[in-house]
Amino acid sequence: MMFGVVLAAAADHAGTSNPLSIDLWTLLLQSLNVLVVMAVLYFLLFRPLGALMAKREKEVADSLSQAEQTRSEAEKLLAEYQERMRNAQAEAEAIIAEATKKAEQYATKRKAEADAQYEEIIRKAKAEIDAERARAMAAMREEVAQLAVMAAGQVLGRTISAVDHRKLIEEFVQKVGGADDVSS
Repeated sequence: MMFGVVLAAAADHAGTSNPLSIDLWTLLLQSLNVLVVMAVLYFLLFRPLGALMAKREKEVADSLSQAEQTRSEAEKLLAEYQERMRNAQAEAEAIIAEATKKAEQYATKRKAEADAQYEEIIRKAKAEIDAERARAMAAMREEVAQLAVMAAGQVLGRTISAVDHRKLIEEFVQKVGGADDVSS
């Protein structure tokens, strides 16, 4: 570059030159100077800058690709999470329905057992009442029979032997028992 300026200055002093004229050597040297500067700039500045730009473009493209991949993974995870939530909700509803069904079955079973126990208590009470009534009736018949035999003995004026007494009581109980059975 300096060389071209020096040659141009020397040519300027050497002759008579017209300021509007073009000197061929000056034009060639300045063109060569521009070409050298452009070559130096290309190898020292533009080529490394181009490599740096290509590297940056590749990094940006990789970042965008990775961001897209991350977004698609996030959407996939979200869909999976939502599916799990739906499944958990359905499972919870099924568990609640099953628990409700079991509770209703248990309540029905307990009610049936309570009804059966109630019926059994009523049946036993009725059987006990009937047995007690039968005992009371038998005791009453026995007492009435003894009273009747004593009255008959006094009316007859004689004493009745124990065997006769027993025989009369049994006959009376059979007669009175038959009359009670017919009246009942």
